[in-house]
Amino acid sequence: MAFQSFLRHKRIHAEAWQQARPEEYGKLEKMFELIGDVSFDQQKKFLFNPLRLSFPLPADLIPEPVAKPKAAPTATADPQAPAKAPAMKMKLPLKKSPAAEAPSSQVAAKPPALKGKVPLKGKLPIPPAEKTTDEENAKPKPPALKGKVPLKKKPSTEE
Repeated sequence: MAFQSFLRHKRIHAEAWQQARPEEYGKLEKMFELIGDVSFDQQKKFLFNPLRLSFPLPADLIPEPVAKPKAAPTATADPQAPAKAPAMKMKLPLKKSPAAEAPSSQVAAKPPALKGKVPLKGKLPIPPAEKTTDEENAKPKPPALKGKVPLKKKPSTEE
């Protein structure tokens, strides 16, 4: 896509813009050629509205929007054309609840009450700990040293 047709698509009068601000026009045209129309459109989108207001495209040059023609359904299908499988939509059967099937004269039963109590202050009740003997809780003692280890004395430095 050429820069001129891109500007026409954006409804900016390219010739008027080029005559009024040739430096800006030339700079953006070079950038358009380097990065392409899609990237340029995404990066410089904020510039288009002020340019469109400053250099509006005349009404006779505004391109007509291209409407995609809808294919009319044909009554007779081409027998040689491959048959297309119809698009399948997955619909799961809805399960009706027993309350929905019951006649309106019957009153629905209450849901079952909750068992147990909820703590009020966010503290959970602590279950009682199992009792253990002292032997199981006792930490193993390090082996006792036999005899004392003598400390080495520093040699005196007397002169």
